[in-house]
Amino acid sequence: LPGALAFNRAVANLDGTAFGTSVNSTTIKSSPTAPASVGCLGNALITKDQVGINVPFVLSSGTIHDTAQGSITASLSSAQTSSAVQSVNLLNGTITANTVQGQANASTTNGTTFNFSQSGSFVNLKVQGHAMGNVAANTQINLSGIGTLYLHRVIQGTNSITVHMIELVLASGNVLGLPTGMRIIVCSSSASLHSPAHP
Repeated sequence: LPGALAFNRAVANLDGTAFGTSVNSTTIKSSPTAPASVGCLGNALITKDQVGINVPFVLSSGTIHDTAQGSITASLSSAQTSSAVQSVNLLNGTITANTVQGQANASTTNGTTFNFSQSGSFVNLKVQGHAMGNVAANTQINLSGIGTLYLHRVIQGTNSITVHMIELVLASGNVLGLPTGMRIIVCSSSASLHSPAHP
């Protein structure tokens, strides 16, 4: 937020959002569930909960729990968001997990050097019936006739870090008859910093 804070050399403004699930396509959409966001000047812990989500033939889940918090002092600016989703089921059992959770962190002590970190885990993750365990970050799987699956996807930028624990993009002519390019996301967390050195 330009002008929102009289920066000193040790401070940056904050941003970041966590949400449990989203579906985006030309005809089928589901807005981000239980979104929790970090204020540009920081905020105490915010918790958002939702009992679940059901998008027929696409996505269902149990409890969704998202958090966001941030702090600005004379010597440290930091933001943290997290998301946890229970009983995940994508495409009628194609991808399932008992629990999915992820977290994104951003901090700076001088407004010039930005530090980012993240974490994530799966409990009983299965892809087309195959147990996956806790996969490495940025695992990509081609699901024949369906599309591209990203697991523990980490998107790193100059000012931000974003974690999508599950991201599925449906291919043209998929066997499910769902819209081309449909993007399904489960457990998204992001954190970002903005300073005069890195607007």
